[in-house]
Amino acid sequence: MTRKITKIAFGCLVSCGIAAALISCNDKLDEQPDSRWIDINNAKKVQQLLTSGYPKAVPAVVCELMGDNLVDNNVVVPATHNDAYSLFHEEAYRWEDIKSYSTGDDDTPYEIWDRYYFGIATANHAIEAMKEMSDDPRTDPTISHSWGEAHLMRAYFHFVLVNVFAEAYKNEALSSQDWGVPYVTTVEDVVNIDYSDTTYTKKVSEVYRLIEKDLLEGIDLIDDSKYQVPAYHFNRNAAYAFAARFYLFWRNYGKCVKYADMALGGNPATSLRKWASMNTNTIYTMLNAYNDETAACNYLLQTTYSLQDRMLSACRFAINDGTKDLTPKETSLWVKDKKEEMPITPGHTVEITFSSLKEKDNIVMAEGDTLRIYFTKDEDEPEFIISYKGKDDKLAALSYTVEKDNLKIALSNKDIVTNILERGLTLQGRGWSPTKITLEKMNYASTVGSIPNVTNTKNILYEGGGPNWSNRIPAFDGKIFRWGAGSEYGSWLFRVYEYFEYTNKIAGIGYVHIIYQPFTAEETLLCRAEAELYLGQREKAIQDLEFWTVSKMITNPLTQSGINRKYGGTPAANDWADDIHPREMGFEDKYLQVLENDSSLNVLRCVLHFRRIETMFEGMRWFDIKRYGITVHHAYRGPQDYDVTHDYLLWNDPRRVLKVPYNVKDAGYDPEKGDRALQGGGGDNLKYFPYTTK
Repeated sequence: MTRKITKIAFGCLVSCGIAAALISCNDKLDEQPDSRWIDINNAKKVQQLLTSGYPKAVPAVVCELMGDNLVDNNVVVPATHNDAYSLFHEEAYRWEDIKSYSTGDDDTPYEIWDRYYFGIATANHAIEAMKEMSDDPRTDPTISHSWGEAHLMRAYFHFVLVNVFAEAYKNEALSSQDWGVPYVTTVEDVVNIDYSDTTYTKKVSEVYRLIEKDLLEGIDLIDDSKYQVPAYHFNRNAAYAFAARFYLFWRNYGKCVKYADMALGGNPATSLRKWASMNTNTIYTMLNAYNDETAACNYLLQTTYSLQDRMLSACRFAINDGTKDLTPKETSLWVKDKKEEMPITPGHTVEITFSSLKEKDNIVMAEGDTLRIYFTKDEDEPEFIISYKGKDDKLAALSYTVEKDNLKIALSNKDIVTNILERGLTLQGRGWSPTKITLEKMNYASTVGSIPNVTNTKNILYEGGGPNWSNRIPAFDGKIFRWGAGSEYGSWLFRVYEYFEYTNKIAGIGYVHIIYQPFTAEETLLCRAEAELYLGQREKAIQDLEFWTVSKMITNPLTQSGINRKYGGTPAANDWADDIHPREMGFEDKYLQVLENDSSLNVLRCVLHFRRIETMFEGMRWFDIKRYGITVHHAYRGPQDYDVTHDYLLWNDPRRVLKVPYNVKDAGYDPEKGDRALQGGGGDNLKYFPYTTK
């Protein structure tokens, strides 16, 4: 029979699809084709279309910044006042709304949303084209493999989006209350589709059901022989690995093991990375070996535009030593017209009294009024503002009293921005002038409590030993690079180094690429180990964990006693013991009972530690943090700050959900439709307690 041929304008998909602004283009199927249009009328063109749909972005940078692998060098290297490579990096690390970027910037929330929904739109167009090319694409030998790939792409891209922009899956009851993301399965053919409508935006539980539907529709149709380079497509092992991870997150552990078995084969050792034979002559030989598309361990490779290497080289956020000494240093305050330095030492408060200048500004400060203090070089160009009772307050609320027309303000140590003041700036009140300064003793320690340590993530990830090895992981010898003359700014494994694509060698300009590995044999093996533990197969889980250690050139056997020694005890006393909250995250009673056994709990901690090592720089640790409600501690200090701020992300903190990009909301998507309240039992006990230390 005669079939109508789908024509696709790629520019339309990029600029006007859901990925770009959630506003649709007209489907100009009946217009005369021009040079921008491609007729998708045969199997080869469908395959080319699908190839174009793999995202050139991953959520790695944002997820790493929000997680617990990176520390702030401005905290652990006290003399440092480094800027972040991009301001949105600092916003992500502080768990703030991420807004300081442009739509063309790499690694941003918008880039993730844009490129993954572009991939979904591409898959949908391919599916529509195949429907028009065949009565039954699923059984048509010319396109059935593409039918499978398109459905797997659509499933996986939604899986990434729901895990970034929504709550982690808890259980059917709780996740049926948590809003997910738009699940788009149709080609856009009208203008201004409201994707925030429940026709598209689903609860997390339903998003997972739709992912499974697409996954099962495509997984048996994949045919590696149809690909020129299978590692850059959903080949069979990548499909099985995706299924294993999906069912692990959905807590269908039997199916997780089933698909992991299919990917790994009878002997996982043959599939794991061959670190011992890696060519280490240069960083590029190592990088090329790691990203080798023929390596059995690399189930799926993804080429991206990413600046993670440059973010790390800015020496602000890094894998680095922690600190156990946040002792405040003496500083000074320079006040205009006083011509002297007033020492501010730990345990003191500066009290500044302002009087109103009625003859100049006719201002009378009354109870409840708002006052801003400007630290300025020039009165018209404020460098920094402290605001009382205002939304732009950048510091903790300051103590103050109003007595007639005088305002007394107490600036404790945590509120003084000394690195600004020490540059000779002045302290002024708009319409007020300081009349006196007094020093007053206060017990600062009793107010703040004990100062928490900053965890040494370098030890956690590759230097601090494990359950059956000491010090550095042998596979990483000679492959770790360091920043700073004394390595004080942290270190990184070669795998995150960039490829630079020159567009003009003379001008030295071009594109920065990083190749990521969304699915590997190693991560799939660790998925299986976690699932086996919950299925009551702890010995099998330990055996899989030992496969992993052997692949890292560790020769000592892995035993339950070694695991207990490394991961036993409480999270407060053991940096290798994650502070997990499986009950709060909706785990069923039968799985909670598994973790009541200390040995099983320690095996889970071991799995999570190995996953953290295996997926560093990939951002997947963030998904484990969300799945288990792991508590995360961030200590940070801005480049212009003296204070160190400590913040904790608890299991039910709504900041665990990355907000829909601001420019997507500006384009008309309303993520607030419906009840977006945090679910999970315990939200009433939500704790958010940032505090500062000197």
